[in-house]
Amino acid sequence: MPPEIISETTFNHTVDNWAVGVLLYEMLVGQSPFHYDDTAEIVDAIIACNFMIPRSVRQEPAELIKQLIVKEAARRASLTDVMSHSWITSMSGISAN
Repeated sequence: MPPEIISETTFNHTVDNWAVGVLLYEMLVGQSPFHYDDTAEIVDAIIACNFMIPRSVRQEPAELIKQLIVKEAARRASLTDVMSHSWITSMSGISAN
């Protein structure tokens, strides 16, 4: 859940971009980027957009995740940006078009 939904402010389609970033993180790391035992800590981390990507994650996917899990919705990568990202286009059979 992105910060704007937690804060109950106006939101748009970029909440989906946030979700893509979180899903990529979870697929590559095996846990949530906001992995805490306490719900209040999770909420605080999401609102502050406080997360770390382990060094075991390669640079290209880490960069994409950092472009998607961004506090300011207007600064998040668009889905067009995702599909044209070098990590995505380098995969066999995937085209930016």
